[in-house]
Amino acid sequence: MVKNYKKKQNTGRLQYSQDDMVAAVLDVNEGMSERAASAKHNAPQSTLHHRICGHVQSPGQSGRSTALLQIEEVALAQNLATMGDFGLAFDLSEMRMFVKVHLDTMHRSIPQFADNLPGVDWAHGFMQRHKDLRSTRHCQNINRKRAAVSEVICQKYFDNLQTSIADIEPHLIINYDETNLTDDPKTKLMIFRKGTKHPERIMNTTKSSTSIMFSVTATGMLLDPYVVFKGERLQDSWIMCGPLNTHYNVT
Repeated sequence: MVKNYKKKQNTGRLQYSQDDMVAAVLDVNEGMSERAASAKHNAPQSTLHHRICGHVQSPGQSGRSTALLQIEEVALAQNLATMGDFGLAFDLSEMRMFVKVHLDTMHRSIPQFADNLPGVDWAHGFMQRHKDLRSTRHCQNINRKRAAVSEVICQKYFDNLQTSIADIEPHLIINYDETNLTDDPKTKLMIFRKGTKHPERIMNTTKSSTSIMFSVTATGMLLDPYVVFKGERLQDSWIMCGPLNTHYNVT
């Protein structure tokens, strides 16, 4: 279970500004003593000493340093958001495994990670530190063929359609749409860039589904719906209490 850490109020907060700390460091570099620079700019002397010695990994951050370097966390956050844009989103488990592979490849060992695998707490903490990512998004799985449809392909389709229906009467033009009701969609919480309107993940595997077809003519006449179940024989229980004027079939 993930631990929800709650800091006490008015504790662990920085009591100085980063501008004052930078000014104090500059004064020390110009010859002023650390004590004098600390008093002049109201910056803690111990913090000033650590900053000058280069012992601070994340300037301006209170509390314990992160397990990964700040530049690594920023790069990880940016790449996760980009992968989500490409339809190759990661979930939290895949993100943790990705970090482990990175550390193993770089021959680095992080004491906070068991066998270099970040824990669940670290993953949630990472998401809290990078608000431009969101892990609470259910995405729609689409295959690669559908993902490859571009604006140029759509434009060619409508150009060909306009030529094809040029001399056809409106009541003979039928628009047809199919909707699948999946029995086990198994949507997962994936990582996407903040503000993504249509989160999708490209996958080549699908689940069985029941197809419902709707058709309407160019004059506005709605045809009867058509339902197709997966199977070889149509069972009476499948159509019991179904909508009126509905046609049923099997694959």
